[in-house]
Amino acid sequence: MASGIPQKIDDLIYQRLNEYNKNSSVIPELQLQDLVKKAKTLNQIEQYTCLAALYSHAFKHKKTKENAIKAIAYCNGEKSYIINASAALININLCRELVEISKTNSILLEYTESRQDVYDAALYALDLEYCDMITEKYGLPDIPRANHKDLLDFFDHDNDLLEKGGKYIDFALENLIKVLKVNSVRTSSLQLDLVNSDDDSFLGLTVNFKNLSIDKVIDMEDQWYSHLAKFSVSDDKLCNMSFTMRDDS
Repeated sequence: MASGIPQKIDDLIYQRLNEYNKNSSVIPELQLQDLVKKAKTLNQIEQYTCLAALYSHAFKHKKTKENAIKAIAYCNGEKSYIINASAALININLCRELVEISKTNSILLEYTESRQDVYDAALYALDLEYCDMITEKYGLPDIPRANHKDLLDFFDHDNDLLEKGGKYIDFALENLIKVLKVNSVRTSSLQLDLVNSDDDSFLGLTVNFKNLSIDKVIDMEDQWYSHLAKFSVSDDKLCNMSFTMRDDS
């Protein structure tokens, strides 16, 4: 950008957030509040979209959801706002919420990027019938390594087990956010993989970071495990699920 040319507020906000996301770090509270004030000077649609992104970065679930819903409702289907709203929701692991919102706002399925977010969210929620509907009607450019058909076969098409598994993943993601918030770090990505071996197969959830020390990752993983231990599981497929953290810099 040329010297002396003022930067648009929404561009500034996304630039700042991306700078912190690259290093798996969280923007300081004072700087966040300054950006929130700037966002509130924007027009209505831009305001809702930017606030959703800011509150998502700050792990504020309720405000993220409120502003994302408003952005979707008032943007007249404009692509950039839809994509940014879906990203704000999935970036804070509001997977089941994104799925439910998409079921009453089908515009989220009209664009490649937001449709991918919805599919991924439904996969984590183990709402595999919805995944199937999306792929049958729209197709997807990028099917994850653990796609919905593989997961249906893995869970033997057992709806009760899928419901229990979905609640287990919900619990894992909810408590992951607690750990991230306490440690003031952000993930770079999540991976839900179906791991196959000669002896067995199991479902694994991997949390990736950028530029974190091994000691920090191990410490946060231990914190996460202490939360996961509070969820009661008995089925072998759920007992064998793996939850890991790693730095993929």
